[in-house]
Amino acid sequence: IIDVLQSIPLFSFLPGVVLGLIALFPGARIGVELAAVFLLFTSMAWNMVLGFYQSLCGIPKDLQEASSVFRLTAWKRFWVLELPAGAVGLVWNSIISVAGGWFFLISIESFELGNRDFRLPGLGSFLAAAAEAADYTAIFGGLSAVIAVIVVTDFFVWRPLIAWSSKFTFNSTQSQDEPKSAVGSFLKRSSLARKCHEKLVEPAWEWFVNLTWDIPSYVRSTRSSNGNRVLDEESEVP
Repeated sequence: IIDVLQSIPLFSFLPGVVLGLIALFPGARIGVELAAVFLLFTSMAWNMVLGFYQSLCGIPKDLQEASSVFRLTAWKRFWVLELPAGAVGLVWNSIISVAGGWFFLISIESFELGNRDFRLPGLGSFLAAAAEAADYTAIFGGLSAVIAVIVVTDFFVWRPLIAWSSKFTFNSTQSQDEPKSAVGSFLKRSSLARKCHEKLVEPAWEWFVNLTWDIPSYVRSTRSSNGNRVLDEESEVP
């Protein structure tokens, strides 16, 4: 299904998505804004989904058996096994997908549909207007802004994520060329960041991963000799 969806040209969605969202929000620019966000997301999502799926297929069998032995719920299995297993591929495919999204920026923020001309505020529409006016100074300024955004995003977002995701590899030996990040190193040395992680992030993450729901009434339960409630084999243990 994903292969079929990603093979559909992006701009084939454009008329239906734009007209549908404009009908939902008549007289407001929010409809066109949401259409641009949806189309930009669509241009990037399939590569990330396929990469993550391929990573799930490569999970070692012994880890899958261990998750079954510990009787992890589907929720906890995803967060403690499947997401870490796909973290490296997901980060790298996200970088490639976002890089590809820049090529669609001008077309998504500045387009014509029938006899209507849609222009959204942003770098894409700015570069489109500068190109139509042959204003090379504005084009140079817009491209400089794009490059600056890419460099800043790479330094503060992608490099820390690459360094962080590298710990989820299945290799037993540590590589000498392990990715490093100045932002990540700073956060590791920061006592404030460490305290926030210990007091806020880690407890919140443990609570989130171990979320459970009420067990259905049809699930049988027994009691051990000391009076503690013990679930039978039909129930799920988080």
